Amino acid sequence: MELKNKIQYKDIVITGFSGGGGKTYFAEQVASEHPSLGILRSDTTRKMRATEVHGKDYDYITVPAFLEKLAADAYIEYSNPDPGRYYASPRDRYDEIKKSGKSVIFEVDLDGAIQLRKALKDEAVIVFLYTTGSTRIRLMQKRGNMSEAEMWARISLVQKVEMPLYEKNIGIFDKIVSPYNEDVNLGLLVPEIINLAAKVNAR
Repeated sequence: MELKNKIQYKDIVITGFSGGGGKTYFAEQVASEHPSLGILRSDTTRKMRATEVHGKDYDYITVPAFLEKLAADAYIEYSNPDPGRYYASPRDRYDEIKKSGKSVIFEVDLDGAIQLRKALKDEAVIVFLYTTGSTRIRLMQKRGNMSEAEMWARISLVQKVEMPLYEKNIGIFDKIVSPYNEDVNLGLLVPEIINLAAKVNAR
């Protein structure tokens, strides 16, 4: 029987510093370029913002509900950037996307990306969107969807926790987009990431 090559894709993990923004939009651009890629919607315990929709942006759940699911090993990765604020990728949604024949696009914090490298090993491509401090401040102010206290908490988190973690784990990234800002040419970058994730299986 003649064998034909069929392109399949590794999972794609998109991450970056807190407050940098762009992860959701970038994930949507990647997903829109290929029908074999699906975005995994995360759970979070933070409050829903005025522009957000439950079941579309996130599933918004209580801290007790989150901790119950965490104890039941219901998440493939999770992060807890500050007290009471959790994010996580549910295993059942991951399995659902995989069973549909698609590969998964994750949009996660740095902690989550490190966990996903351990869980998925070489079956994932991890992309780090590197934003400078001035870019993060400008974007947070432009979005206008967080308080001044929350904004400066994000800045402090990057300086004290995420930057050292990034430097320690820099080897896990398959692609570092630096600097990542409004001037990045997504028309070139998105196909590059999709090609990076491509793998050929003989059938």
